[in-house]
Amino acid sequence: MLNLTIDLELTNTCNAKCFFCPQDKQENNYISTKTIETLINKIKEYKKINHVYLCGTGEPLLHPQLLTIVELLSKNNIQVSLVTNGLLLTSSLAYKLHSLNINSINVSLHSFDIEKSKKLGFVNPIKVQNNLLSIKNKEIPIQINIQPVITKENYE
Repeated sequence: MLNLTIDLELTNTCNAKCFFCPQDKQENNYISTKTIETLINKIKEYKKINHVYLCGTGEPLLHPQLLTIVELLSKNNIQVSLVTNGLLLTSSLAYKLHSLNINSINVSLHSFDIEKSKKLGFVNPIKVQNNLLSIKNKEIPIQINIQPVITKENYE
């Protein structure tokens, strides 16, 4: 059986200003839980989709109903992963996401070097690093991957 994944943008609102991202040219929006419920019903009808990837030009952790959305998807046997810039990924939030059966978290981090990060529009890689270390130190059993966007500004 073919299993498909849906990439789903929860919001186009972001707390970073990466130069390669078009997010600052759009009006800020958040997907509603009603839309998520409709999507879940369509997924159940289709039967070949088993994974939703929360990503896009916005920061999913900014969505005010993120945990509710993850819970709705998980309760319907849909695997959930997400991409985040990591600025809001505290150990407390990672634990909550883990308890809702989130599959994995990909952290889009383009450099640990502060100057390179500033050139890319991402100003606080140390905060992200500290968040990740806190999650590791508290031994929260969640898969976290670093997912850089490679550009000429950060490639050596």
